[in-house]
Parts: sequence; structure tokens; C-alpha cells
Amino acid sequence: MELYLFRHGETTYNKNNIFTGWKDATLTEKGIKEALKIRNYLKHINLDLAITSDLRRAKQTLRIALGNKKVKVLIIRELRERDYGYLSGKSKIRFKNKNPVLYELYHRSAIISPPAGENFNMVIQRTETILKKIFKKYKDKSLAISSHGNTIRAIFAITQNLKRKEIEKIEIEFGRVYHMSLDTL
Repeated sequence: MELYLFRHGETTYNKNNIFTGWKDATLTEKGIKEALKIRNYLKHINLDLAITSDLRRAKQTLRIALGNKKVKVLIIRELRERDYGYLSGKSKIRFKNKNPVLYELYHRSAIISPPAGENFNMVIQRTETILKKIFKKYKDKSLAISSHGNTIRAIFAITQNLKRKEIEKIEIEFGRVYHMSLDTL
């Protein structure tokens, strides 16, 4: 399977340093330009299928990235961003200034969840379950996946067998396509 993974473009929440999680935020002008950069990367790649999470920013990015390509699109809820629970919609800067230790734990911890939210291990579990189903059905195909930073980090963790400290250091950039070939999962 050939995977072309990309994070949605910058959103209004990203620009304003707000925990987004499962909130629906729209792309900024910069986010639209990042999606166009992805389109440029994908323009000569033959895709069999495109997949996106059900959140607006990922769907918007995919629509722009595909341009005029005629590709079947699947919307898969399990590819959503990490749920930040009660932190969703709140300022990251304000929270970090008030609670620097908790900020680091909630922001990157694999095992500690923000109140009413998910920890990173939970994201890995739901991502792995759906990735195995996708692989089983489309293992000989070329797929584009428009998703979110934590979900793509989870895919890296699953496919590259990374250690926890390695996973925590991964930064998924806006406007960048991550290509990987998978023979097994």
C-alpha cells in the first residue's frame, strides 16, 4: 500500500493557539495555501482512494488537495484528531502559563488524558484498529489520507514501531505530504 498522509492546513484555532481537538475549525488563508502545496505534490500521483476524518478542516484540505482528481473519498470518524476534552476551545498559551507542568502532560503524554479527553495511547488504539481495516481492504492501492497531527503521529508510531520518547518528538507539519509504502501492518 502506498500512503500519502497529510495534516489539514492551518485553522483559525491553530493560528490563535487554541486547543482544537474535536471542535470544527475552518482553514485560514495560510491553511488554504498549504492545501494547495499538497495539491501540487499530489498532482502527478495516481490515487485509488482518498480518506479524510469527518472534521471540517481535514475535509476542506482534502477537497483542495485533490483539485480535479476523480477519486472516491471515504470519510472516517476514527481518523479524527485527539479529543482534548474540557481543554478544547481554550487558549493553549493561557493554560500553559497557568499550568506549565499540566500543559506538557496533557499536550504530549501517552498515558495521561486531559479531563474528559483522550491520551495519546487512546488515539493509537483507535487509529490502529481502523488502519488495519483499511490495509486489509486496500493493501494493493495508493491512498491519500487527510487527517490531523496526532492521528498521523499515531500512524507513524504504528507503522514504524517507535518508542514513546520518539513519538513525543514528532512534529507533523502543515502543508507537507508524508509518503510511506507498507507491505504489512
